[in-house]
Amino acid sequence: MARHDHGFTLTELAVVSAVLAVLIAIASGVFLGAKQKAQEVGAQATLREAIIAGALVLDANGGAVPPQAALSAELATVEPDITWKQPDTHADTGEVSTSAGIDHIMFASGSSAGDCHYARLELDGTFLKHRTPAAVCRAVDTSGISEWLGW
Repeated sequence: MARHDHGFTLTELAVVSAVLAVLIAIASGVFLGAKQKAQEVGAQATLREAIIAGALVLDANGGAVPPQAALSAELATVEPDITWKQPDTHADTGEVSTSAGIDHIMFASGSSAGDCHYARLELDGTFLKHRTPAAVCRAVDTSGISEWLGW
């Protein structure tokens, strides 16, 4: 009598399961990294929009930084798609905390990945950036930053 095997052996199933587990682990790591990168790019894009809005506000005020209360209102008028926060308020993804200095405007925007992105717009139109891991992202928390980078 002939023996007919139907199906797979336990060893074959175990090997296939192990290969699939390795592929899933690799793919999930790649997707997680892509998600974090997208969150960081989103925070940077929000800051770029904030810098443009800040430059327009400076231009409208003859190159001078308006007082904090007026700055927040003018930024909201120029760029209504951003949720503008006060200097001592945490800014999450899509939000920007602003601070009016004598010779600059400071911006801070958080990302879901846990980083805080800062931008500093100088009166001469130059702007600098800084990124740091931070649980709280506020524009007033920039006094300790010693290394600013060009954009």
